[in-house]
Amino acid sequence: LYVENGNRAKYTDIIPGINCAPIGIYAEKAALLQDLDNQGLTSGYAQVKQVFDFYSDPANYPNFVHCYIGTDRTGCMCYLLESLLGMKDEDMYRDYLWSNFGLINGTRDLGAIRNYERKLKSFGKATMAENCEAFLKSAQVGISQQQIDTIREFLLEK
Repeated sequence: LYVENGNRAKYTDIIPGINCAPIGIYAEKAALLQDLDNQGLTSGYAQVKQVFDFYSDPANYPNFVHCYIGTDRTGCMCYLLESLLGMKDEDMYRDYLWSNFGLINGTRDLGAIRNYERKLKSFGKATMAENCEAFLKSAQVGISQQQIDTIREFLLEK
């Protein structure tokens, strides 16, 4: 799953026999979740749905998610997925900050993650997994409980 804003066709044939599912996220970088009511996800709901539709299709497993750096659009999508799966906050923070080891023209801090976290918590549920589920099932995104169950079935150990 190639999540990047820009030329999405260039990675389609990197490895023979491996399919690429390019999904361009055109929302403004880390602002994707910053403001659910204004410019953030209101312009990115369709892309969030597209990514989670991909994850909920058993034909797409195993998969590998990447982009050029992984802290902005891809970082947001991975944060949503990790939240849905019940990953510990500290582990999600560490995963996000891992991109600082690459050549990303500066460094990233936890500012974007804190914005994602704050917006998901606005759903008022007891856990981040429940907040993320509520967000994904909201009318704006439209992911079904069956899709969420499928994602968890493929990505969580039993």
